[in-house]
Amino acid sequence: MTKAKVADGEVAAKSLPIATRSVNKTYGSVVALKDINLDIKSGEFMTLLGPSGSGKTTLLMVLAGFVRPDSGSVKFGDEEVIAKAPHERGIGMMFQNYALFPHMSVATNIAYPLKIRKWPKDKIAAAVDEVLATVQLSGYQARRISELSGGQKQRVALARAIVFKPKILLMDEPLSALDKNLRELMQLELRNMHERLGMTTVLVTHDQREALTMSDRVAVLRNGEIAQIGTSTTLYNAPETAFIAAFLGESAFLHVSARGGIHYYREQAIKVADGQAIPEAGLLVLRPEKLQVADGAEKLPDYNYFDGVLERVLFQGESSVAFVRLVGGELVLVRRQLNESSSLNVSAPGSPLVLSLHKNDSRVVRDDMKR
Repeated sequence: MTKAKVADGEVAAKSLPIATRSVNKTYGSVVALKDINLDIKSGEFMTLLGPSGSGKTTLLMVLAGFVRPDSGSVKFGDEEVIAKAPHERGIGMMFQNYALFPHMSVATNIAYPLKIRKWPKDKIAAAVDEVLATVQLSGYQARRISELSGGQKQRVALARAIVFKPKILLMDEPLSALDKNLRELMQLELRNMHERLGMTTVLVTHDQREALTMSDRVAVLRNGEIAQIGTSTTLYNAPETAFIAAFLGESAFLHVSARGGIHYYREQAIKVADGQAIPEAGLLVLRPEKLQVADGAEKLPDYNYFDGVLERVLFQGESSVAFVRLVGGELVLVRRQLNESSSLNVSAPGSPLVLSLHKNDSRVVRDDMKR
């Protein structure tokens, strides 16, 4: 990632790459992390995403030094930090509940990491003023934590995490306590701030939209292992497994077989995008926004077509969704934004219709849903 120039009055931060090699952690018979190999570039915004119990928080705590793995290596730049305590790693840490001191003022909260590092008082005051300007809370030095809104508390927690200019910032679900509108606003602000400051950032979240919105890359964890790493676009449009396709966005799946280098759904040959791996039995991913309701015209050569029956159409505010039962019994969704020219002009429930899917949107993935 290319870092933007840091403007006057903002906290400047150098950054370090992170590398883990063969990191393992078990709790009794429970495997929390299994052979984790992860490279995070200097200045990159990496998100660890996964369902509950996937290992994402354990991995973040390993990076922070709060959890010691059973084996493996963790390097910040060229330095091995596996044996270093959290306060020796030079990281900024932002917790889910912010961990602010309620009896202290905003300034005293932010100054805490500097005091334990024995900074001079004049430099502490200047650093606090500078970082408050960065998080757009200038003039809040004397406020009590109890006098702040949720969004302001989140900004104070971020200010405290970056006030000493760490080279690495770790964040454990920092937006989970905010309401939807404020959460989306803070996602944008955190991303913009990261681009200004340039520090290597690792975020843990279970929110798929948050991960796709904020990250340079996303590492999806499942059962203590990294299932796939990639950009938001790659993970969404080119998932490697059914788990990834189902976890990131809405999906329906059709079982397909493979014969002679061709995929088949109920004896119907399926066209797929050029460059996909050699076909094997798996699942064809159907994204609701990729499907079209065919208009009955002549079938085009680059499309796959599926016969079905309309069950119902639901209005969902900014979009509408048609539920279609295919001849094989699968229920699939077709979604359209209300401002799209190709709106869902479909017949009454019970009417037959045909869905189409362009070959470039047709992807067959490995069926790993029973793991």
